[in-house]
Amino acid sequence: KRAKPDPPGTVYPILVRGLGGVSIVDLQDLFSECGTIKHVRITGQGKAIIDFETRVAAATAVKLDGSDVDGNKIRVATLMPTLSPEAEAAQKPEAVPVDEEGYTYTVIVNSIPAGTTKEEVSAAAAKHGVVVFVKMDKKREGVAFVEYAPSAKSGARAAAKKSIFIGRTICKTVRLKPTASEEVAEVAEKPMGLGGKKNTSTTALARALPDAVTVENLSALFEGCGEIKSVRLAATPGGKIAFVEFATKTSFRKGLKKKGTPFLGVKLDISAAKKVVATATAGPVKAPKPKPPTCRTVIIKNLPFYLGDNEEKVKSKIKRVFKVCGSVKEVRPFMDRNNDDATFKGMAYVEFGEPESADAALKMDGRENDGRNMKIDWSESKEVTLKKRALERKGREGSGGIKDFTGKRVKL
Repeated sequence: KRAKPDPPGTVYPILVRGLGGVSIVDLQDLFSECGTIKHVRITGQGKAIIDFETRVAAATAVKLDGSDVDGNKIRVATLMPTLSPEAEAAQKPEAVPVDEEGYTYTVIVNSIPAGTTKEEVSAAAAKHGVVVFVKMDKKREGVAFVEYAPSAKSGARAAAKKSIFIGRTICKTVRLKPTASEEVAEVAEKPMGLGGKKNTSTTALARALPDAVTVENLSALFEGCGEIKSVRLAATPGGKIAFVEFATKTSFRKGLKKKGTPFLGVKLDISAAKKVVATATAGPVKAPKPKPPTCRTVIIKNLPFYLGDNEEKVKSKIKRVFKVCGSVKEVRPFMDRNNDDATFKGMAYVEFGEPESADAALKMDGRENDGRNMKIDWSESKEVTLKKRALERKGREGSGGIKDFTGKRVKL
């Protein structure tokens, strides 16, 4: 079978490794005899990607693998063909115009009488504004799409508000918003602000990584897949994880195929990252409450739910997270005791041995813990809080004491 020709604007990249302090001009001179070079990108760590105009030129450039450049032995390998930035920009669909409310100037007209022609629909719709075109829906009978000319007094808005009359029939009219693909394209064009969600289409999540993992050896594992934009390591109670962001969807798909590959004594567990949120938060950060004198207790919210773990296991896991701050005196998790198996509610008080340890714990506010960003603030000590509650309930509880945060009765 004959291979399908590549689309117009396709470039054929190669990956060059082992470079020293070379510039783009030096790389252009080195590979100029191989063929026409479209782009040269130096990605750092002694690597560069060079896009050639033809497949033959890229194949010729690979023959320079092992050449000596300024005392360094370079390695050259081909990458998957891709579209040039100019071709991608040319293929990008034009943005659909929208009004100030975020709706397009197209409406759907329903309940059109049988036998109505396109011209009759256009004439009825023209009472609300200038009609650009009318399209009858071939799959659904009695439905048509009507696009109005963009204007300050939107004909689409008027048609949706007053409906369209065809003869004596009132045809219900609905305004349209941009399609999901158009919205994604619009979001991708906007610069990412603090706290905005990242595009996760090219980000992979590697789980249960060994303790010896580093950014360097993880990057080396994915070298043959294509350009890597970033590698971010994080520690969770379940072990180390990493977010690997690839430059292209092709390199992202090749990276996912590495699942099960032996890596530092374990099999790599990698999948598409479903949700990656920037660590920075948008706008001003909410300031913590004023620190009570000699406070040694903090309240932590938005903790993992630790499904299936009993209260002791929950305490142990929370204690392990905050032991880096200092000695943990007590952990008091909020448990749902309405069922037979008490379940953790994702919130806990942590009391430390020294006020300095509590200060260190507050600095962990916003840090990720098993996929959730913790919310940490000051809290009064157990004794102070119980005394306040005792005063509020004085005369109602008798001498039997009161219940603390875990549901146990405590005598004062």
